[in-house]
Amino acid sequence: MIPCRRLLLGVVMLAFTVSACGYSLGQPRSELVQGGLRLHVPVAENRTVDLTAPVALTEALKDAVARHPALRLSEKPSADTLSARVEQVTSETRVLQQGTLQATGKQRLQSLIRESCLHASLRLLRNGLEVWSWQGTECEPAFQDMYQAQSDANRNQALRTASTRLAQRALRDLAEGF
Repeated sequence: MIPCRRLLLGVVMLAFTVSACGYSLGQPRSELVQGGLRLHVPVAENRTVDLTAPVALTEALKDAVARHPALRLSEKPSADTLSARVEQVTSETRVLQQGTLQATGKQRLQSLIRESCLHASLRLLRNGLEVWSWQGTECEPAFQDMYQAQSDANRNQALRTASTRLAQRALRDLAEGF
């Protein structure tokens, strides 16, 4: 019985010694989950003439980082930096109903939909070096209206919604693949 206790004690001490060196059994956990990665999110770069998209993307990224359980938002540029760039904003008009071309005025506008798409790239920089990159596109419908101001408001809302989905998707990929 005593040799079994010595063997058990030896195994426990060996396991303790190995774990104290940083080794573990099973899958290694992501750095994101262990320590909570602190991210600085500067204003997104803009390669387009659209002024709404970089603001919407920056706000969406900051909100997504703040809500993510393994990430912490930092205002300090010394933290790891999640930089974003709006590569392209596109719009495509589609007809929702047949016979739209014969319709007039408001009926014609109500059956048209403009899909706004946001194409962006993200990079995670640590000490100025890129350690992760990502590209993605999200599209959202924006209904046309007979008043240009309302059509513009619908388009801006579509870009905000697309930005939110794009940010959530990117951070999910970052958390899984980092």
